[in-house]
Amino acid sequence: MTQRTKTVLSRSFSSDPAVLEAFYTWLEEVLRVFPLGKKEADRVVLAAAEAFSNAVQHGNRANPKKRVEVQISFLGPRLIVRIGDQGDGSPPHAPKKSGLFDTSGRGWEMMHQLADGVAIRRENGFFWVELSFKMPKDYTGKPKEKRGKKGVGKIRSGRRR
Repeated sequence: MTQRTKTVLSRSFSSDPAVLEAFYTWLEEVLRVFPLGKKEADRVVLAAAEAFSNAVQHGNRANPKKRVEVQISFLGPRLIVRIGDQGDGSPPHAPKKSGLFDTSGRGWEMMHQLADGVAIRRENGFFWVELSFKMPKDYTGKPKEKRGKKGVGKIRSGRRR
């Protein structure tokens, strides 16, 4: 069985809607280190921002005492972004076609259109939305350069079988 290196970046956020901008900034900074073009990075940011917003609003009901956990994994040819909330884990409805004048319901459909894969699961007291994106063919699993930027998050590397 082959081993692949998995790099995980993680960060915890309050469920305050005001932290959405901090999430955007952090995610964009993290993605700059990896070999993604602007179009691919924009897809990741848009889908992840929707999942994050849903976690704050619907999962944790904007309760600042609850946390939203974010994990980014680079495994093989895939970038995995996991967004977890402490809500009850009511699964979203299956993607549906939204009407032009619908005021809600577009987020789940949008995540499915932007990501190459979307999964939901309950794990360790959190309800997780997992978004996966194909990485460029020449991706090696390592950042372009090491950055010492404070606040980017915890970085762990390990072997996965």
